[in-house]
Amino acid sequence: MIGPRARPWTALVFAPLLPLLLAGCRHNITEVALVVESDLNVPADVEQMDVGSVAGPFAPQVNPFFSGTGEQIAPFPLSVGFESDGMTTTFSITVRFFKGVTSPSPALVMSRTVTDIRFVTGQTMMLVLPMKRACACQGTSCPSPGNPECDNIDQPALQPFDPAVAPPSSTLGTIGTGGGGVTRPPTPLQGIDAR
Repeated sequence: MIGPRARPWTALVFAPLLPLLLAGCRHNITEVALVVESDLNVPADVEQMDVGSVAGPFAPQVNPFFSGTGEQIAPFPLSVGFESDGMTTTFSITVRFFKGVTSPSPALVMSRTVTDIRFVTGQTMMLVLPMKRACACQGTSCPSPGNPECDNIDQPALQPFDPAVAPPSSTLGTIGTGGGGVTRPPTPLQGIDAR
């Protein structure tokens, strides 16, 4: 017989297990941190960066003109987080640097496209993208393909997320579009720029 002060057996067994059971319900985030590294100096060489992204294995269409703000970026490295949210298994990006963003026609300093970046389900991975001075455009002339350090990349190898490599200003862990949060790569018909 169970008295008023007695606790049911199930409460005694499951109470200590409750945190473990709830931990199993936790949402595992699937995301990629893009870490952009460069030997270019801010603001002497570059003032702004924009990142065009699209779901899928093909390069995003980017606006031929810079459409960002006149605010200066922080020194390198910079990071942007991309979250799958179960909507896509791959995405592609184009990263561009600009100088003279307060003028009517900012100069393109450098551009690099990475296609078919693959999410790893339930993991936060990292893609370190070097954007080296040797790859910068000289006036309106940008380097021709053939230099692996400057060429566009297809199906890059990802590495586990390392907070020692990604800057503290990393946008991982918050949701949104643009520089304030993790970006979900849009479908090819939507288009989005993360800044």
